[in-house]
Amino acid sequence: MKNKWTDFLGKTWEFDDMGIAISNGTLIPPGGILYDGKYLVINQDPAVPIPGFMIITLKRHTNSFSLLTKEEKIEISNLLFLVEKIEMDLNISKEFTIVQEDRCSHYHIWIFPDDNWLSDNFPRGIEKMRELFKVSKEKASKEIIDETLDITKKIKLQLYECKKIYGEKLFREVI
Repeated sequence: MKNKWTDFLGKTWEFDDMGIAISNGTLIPPGGILYDGKYLVINQDPAVPIPGFMIITLKRHTNSFSLLTKEEKIEISNLLFLVEKIEMDLNISKEFTIVQEDRCSHYHIWIFPDDNWLSDNFPRGIEKMRELFKVSKEKASKEIIDETLDITKKIKLQLYECKKIYGEKLFREVI
């Protein structure tokens, strides 16, 4: 059964599995794919207009970290490091909440910047994230959406440079 879903730009998508749809290009998140690696892709969260809220999605279909190959774990580790470093360097956030949940049908990791346009209204950490997501969708202005897309572009450029620098090291060894 196809899922019908609308991103924060108002575009409606139909897909069987969001992770696969993003990985194979049938769902294009706002800002596009920021990093297309050997085993994973990174994109701005397509549902939540918070600058720097990144999603790492595995290209193959599995739902558990325990089922990943060594190379997949290495690429994930390196990209977690690089995304956090890039966001710190761009002054997006100095603290992050990293969430990986096995209950979803497709393995992905949230990299959530704790310093964001709603952070004064919510405590940091995982306990209030769902409510924060709801409020961000309801109250996002054109300026917030534009800022989200601008930050996404900056992160994409930085990840592109990192991919040129590190090449195959990104999935062969911890950098």
